[in-house]
Amino acid sequence: MPEPGTGKAGRVSMLRVPIAAASRAGGRACTTAQRLGYDCDARLVIINADDFGLCDEVNRAVIETLKHGAVSSASLMVPAPRFAEAAEFARTHPEIDVGVHLVLTSEWNRRNKWGPVLGRDAVPSLMDDEGHLWAHPGRLFARVRPEEAEAELRAQVTKALAAGVDVSHVDSHMFVLHGWHTAYRDMYVRIASDFRLPMRAAGHALLVPLMWRLDPG
Repeated sequence: MPEPGTGKAGRVSMLRVPIAAASRAGGRACTTAQRLGYDCDARLVIINADDFGLCDEVNRAVIETLKHGAVSSASLMVPAPRFAEAAEFARTHPEIDVGVHLVLTSEWNRRNKWGPVLGRDAVPSLMDDEGHLWAHPGRLFARVRPEEAEAELRAQVTKALAAGVDVSHVDSHMFVLHGWHTAYRDMYVRIASDFRLPMRAAGHALLVPLMWRLDPG
């Protein structure tokens, strides 16, 4: 893609950065670009495919776009029906950046529904009457105990690691952890910090349709 005002092609990159390298600021403030080894004003972009593990069709699409360089990284849905196949690809291709798409809702059709990684006895408030995660963020915030949500999210990261995935980052399905609710935002930061993983975040709470915040019931 051309850089503004230059007519020259810009550089689009996705790099894995060891913690030690990322922390070398020499006692001076530095930008993310500098921490990655670029000039301070370099333009960087990550193109990510999420919902990896949702279904066979999504898995095929994500794998092909990763192989051909159309996307830079992917994010695994650990509770989803085709997680095992997606995790196997990630395990056998450690050079590709694959993170965990932290999931607390199951909003797809009946063919593609899922429950929590932890069982009903461990996280009963996360599940509807059919044993699935709640379909809507509004119902999630109204009915789920935050401590159960955090336990489930930690179990998702742990399961991905146990499957041999070299987890590169965490992000949030349906923007649930991006600032709507303070308890969920804080658990997002804690999980990323405790697992020493980068997290996808925004400087301000994401602007999302108001209807997403409301319980349709």
